[in-house]
Amino acid sequence: MNGQPRVYIGCYGDAEQATIHAFAFDASQGRLLPLQRLAGIANASYLLPVDGQLYAVSETGEGEVCSLAIDAAGCLSLLNRVPSGGDSPCYLSRSGNVLLVANYFGHNAALLPLANDGQVQAMACEIRHQGASGVDAERQDAPHLHSITPSPDGRFALVCDLGRDEIVVYRIDGQQLLPHSVATTAPGDGPRHLLFDAAARFVYVVGELSSTVLVYAWQDGVLEHRQTLSSLPDDFHGDNTGAELQLSPDGAFLYASNRGHDSIATFRVVDGLLEAAGHTPSGGQMPRNFALSPCGGWLLVANQASGNLALFARDTAGGLMPAVLDIQLDRPVCVKFA
Repeated sequence: MNGQPRVYIGCYGDAEQATIHAFAFDASQGRLLPLQRLAGIANASYLLPVDGQLYAVSETGEGEVCSLAIDAAGCLSLLNRVPSGGDSPCYLSRSGNVLLVANYFGHNAALLPLANDGQVQAMACEIRHQGASGVDAERQDAPHLHSITPSPDGRFALVCDLGRDEIVVYRIDGQQLLPHSVATTAPGDGPRHLLFDAAARFVYVVGELSSTVLVYAWQDGVLEHRQTLSSLPDDFHGDNTGAELQLSPDGAFLYASNRGHDSIATFRVVDGLLEAAGHTPSGGQMPRNFALSPCGGWLLVANQASGNLALFARDTAGGLMPAVLDIQLDRPVCVKFA
């Protein structure tokens, strides 16, 4: 079992509940083998496994970031926890020896240094946004920083501000974040998460409120808009919000989740731009987060509202085929392979 990939699932729930679930993943059979149910961290809504450790947010009014050790069997033990620097942390990333955290209701992002043993330390730098686009009166009434993602070369950090309809680029200077550039999305897009392609030439962004995927060219810390595509089929007219996106390991396909239509949208990637390639039911309700297995042969979805994990096998043409999997969890919202 030690040679198998691990899967860590973060869930909403009180500290007394098991909010992080550890599994071993059998890629030959498409099976999840339970390893551990961990309590003690309220609302572990975002996880980040890196270098033999796991970092987790506690998405609460007095937000925290927790560091956990991963042992040889894939099980977790808490090392330490520190304030996240704001209300409702919802995203974590790492650049070198620092963690970056976005605080959704705190209207800010924070830089947290890491000790040599990987334990997270107190906030060293904070960036705070002001104002809002107000296009969506409920969701865009204030700045809402939904993610902070370092560029592959570690020089920049890109912040998706759903409340301001902006992607703000900061230069990472040691333990400081310095303003560099801003890309404004279409009004009401509500940028949520983003990722880079392998060559760091393009950036793909989820427009949560508009149910779109945005494509930008990237060069020297500046984003240039190239394309916007809907993540929904043309004949769907109900309520929906976008949530997550992932690239296949070969970079040939991009996947995006729809909450409302309850689907995974598939796009072909052609010279960095996208072509719509269909939709697959997510196997449950409200697919907030999903991840591709390291081999690229499987896609695992956390369906928050229906409380289940759904597994899909990927074919060579990028298509998704439901696999037999019946794992029920309370409010799963984050999936990470390690």
